Amino acid sequence: MNGRLGEDAPLFDVFLRDGFGSRVEGLAGRLRVAGGGEIRSYRLSDSLAGLIPGTGQAPFVVFADACLDVGESHLRRLARLLRHNPGIPALTFGGEALARVYGETAAGGGQVAQRLAPVRHLPSWFCAVSRGLLDKDGFHTPEFFLLDLGRRLAERGVQPLSLASAPAVLDTRFWVRDLLFQAPDNLATDYRQY
Repeated sequence: MNGRLGEDAPLFDVFLRDGFGSRVEGLAGRLRVAGGGEIRSYRLSDSLAGLIPGTGQAPFVVFADACLDVGESHLRRLARLLRHNPGIPALTFGGEALARVYGETAAGGGQVAQRLAPVRHLPSWFCAVSRGLLDKDGFHTPEFFLLDLGRRLAERGVQPLSLASAPAVLDTRFWVRDLLFQAPDNLATDYRQY
């Protein structure tokens, strides 16, 4: 995790998934300010397959759902960590959603501003991934794309990280409902492929 990325160069490009029943206003703008890269929006019912190649040049790619509430200060912290540690393979935010959806126990961040904790899963609602790891295209949903990426990282002995002291707020009940009702065919196709 050594080295440092230039302050003026774009840090991350964003795939912003929209079409949820709830939407957090201003998330796209906060992501643009923090990362400086391209933002590509797509609908929840759209396929992710084919979006990844040829989008942006930033060293990281962020997958984010428009229903996620994450503060500007947390995004600045994330950007600072990625810029100063370009070797981080994947980074997400802590919060209750990780426990509810993936069974991850929340590591207490306390008052340590940039505490990093290992996680087993890469949540599709928010995850920054090193562009060099995006070598596989073909999944229709970020859920299965990131499950596969997490599996491949584990096989290499690499663990994704969570910014434990920066919780992201997500109403998992509505998130799951919207996902199942608006993307059932894409989820079923990916499940068969996975």
